[in-house]
Amino acid sequence: MRRLTPTVIRFEKDGNWKVSYDLEFPPNAANDQNLGYCLDLAINIILKKKEIEQLKKWPGKKNTFDPSTLYISHPVYAKARTNSEVVHNIQKGIHYKIIKRVSGFSDGEKFYYISGYEEDENHGKNHFNGYLQEVEDVELTNE
Repeated sequence: MRRLTPTVIRFEKDGNWKVSYDLEFPPNAANDQNLGYCLDLAINIILKKKEIEQLKKWPGKKNTFDPSTLYISHPVYAKARTNSEVVHNIQKGIHYKIIKRVSGFSDGEKFYYISGYEEDENHGKNHFNGYLQEVEDVELTNE
């Protein structure tokens, strides 16, 4: 299809198309037969792409993390280790989202990679990302 169509580009969504083609193209390749072939091929590519996209399954991302009182005041670290910089402390009134669970840099440590922000009338403020150390079951039963 690339050999049968001119090179085109558009720099802005509603901008004009910029076209480039060999001078031999119009008399030799710009004909009804090649037009039909390229149009059919382009439609098939779009349909195949849509079909593949519909087959993909992604995990849901609707649920946010509402930290239990156990995590209130726990530090959120810049890196997955407890001796890294603290970027935030868990508190009520902040929107949190757990993105993934990761192993820490020290053996046996486990962290949640989270993001959070304070709600305001726009898109939120004081956004942060970091690592919250996972609380073990032993710690839960001792408190």
